[in-house]
Amino acid sequence: MATAITGDPLIDARNVPNGALGYIYFYFSDGNKQNGMYVTKTEFKDKKNKTAIGALGTGARLHKTTSTEGTFSIEGYDITNVWVELEAKFRHEGIDEYFNITVIEWDPTTALGKKITNYYNCNVDEVTLSSQDVDDAIKKTSFGGTFEDYEVIESYTVIDGLMMAEAAAAA
Repeated sequence: MATAITGDPLIDARNVPNGALGYIYFYFSDGNKQNGMYVTKTEFKDKKNKTAIGALGTGARLHKTTSTEGTFSIEGYDITNVWVELEAKFRHEGIDEYFNITVIEWDPTTALGKKITNYYNCNVDEVTLSSQDVDDAIKKTSFGGTFEDYEVIESYTVIDGLMMAEAAAAA
């Protein structure tokens, strides 16, 4: 189905997902599952680490991928002690807690369906233990960390026209 304005089936605003919809869940080693603690923003990245190598006969530096590194950042309302307690557990007992995160990206008004990604062996790098700001009407907190692996459990549905665009790009 083409849009009236462009004739292109891919340019249909109804299929652009609303980034504010979806869910996030945290799974801890003690079996505790916590919903998204009123998460307001997430970002998960997988960065390639590369080594530059030289080669005779060329003045160019070539690049070889040697590993990847998964990182995440999360912002949300400061309504839980979970992250402070995890940090205290490491500081006082030497126990560094790893956990898993499931992110469900789902806007039911699109034809895309859900995208569900699991992030495994997540570990927080830094936690704000306490903060106050007279200009902060709604108190937020943020933290980041690393993850060891991820798996896309469910992908978005391919919408009409996308397969044609993918085939044309590959040609």
